[in-house]
Amino acid sequence: MSSNLLAAHQLYSRYVKGIEGSKIAASLWGKIPSTMGEAYIELNKINKDYTRPSPNLEILKKEMKRSLKKRGLLTKKVSNNIDNLENGVVESGQQPMVLGGPSLILNKMAYSKSLCGLGKDNYIPIFYIADYDGVQAELINIRMPSPSSRGLLITYPTNRVIDDVPIRKLPNPDYEWLENTIEKIKSNYRGILKNVNTPRAEKILLNLDYVISIIKHTYYSTENVSDWSTQILGSIVNIENDLGIPFIIAS
Repeated sequence: MSSNLLAAHQLYSRYVKGIEGSKIAASLWGKIPSTMGEAYIELNKINKDYTRPSPNLEILKKEMKRSLKKRGLLTKKVSNNIDNLENGVVESGQQPMVLGGPSLILNKMAYSKSLCGLGKDNYIPIFYIADYDGVQAELINIRMPSPSSRGLLITYPTNRVIDDVPIRKLPNPDYEWLENTIEKIKSNYRGILKNVNTPRAEKILLNLDYVISIIKHTYYSTENVSDWSTQILGSIVNIENDLGIPFIIAS
């Protein structure tokens, strides 16, 4: 049975382009900014609707610092930003995914940080880890670019693909899985770079080795795939690049 329903990204594109029939997007999400400038104007309007400070804010700050310090992700910039949450925040978020997930997740955080930096209001970007979400196919499978049109499929080994089991309850795969997966990724990239000039290919492979070192280091310091994903993202964003984005882990 065919359906005429559009995907969310298609609704958004039609709205931005002013295509007739895109009013459904506004009915679902309200006013949708088309530029960073428009988004910042809306951010200021929304912020005025909130009363400050919340009586629970200091409790939240203390718990965020405790949680991130335990994970080795409480950098000076992160700590300072947590101290200033009452300025207002721009939140992005994601469920934990295979090996940290696609680059779209990093784009979310980069966008929220850029939006916070547009004016003089000193808004704080935060990233929400939805680790209560159920173990499901979209969280335990990921496809990487490859010479094949189907891509390279990476899958966490589990039979528990059911929505009522939180992703944080899924343990890390064994070391053999990790080693085999890393070798698949390396072999895959060598295939992609087959016709790339040698100096450029070598640089890309060095970058790949660096990312793999982060993946392995965080694997050894965690016990479940939710914490592993969080550590990968936190290491890239706040340890390696010092962006100072506080993470809120739902659990």
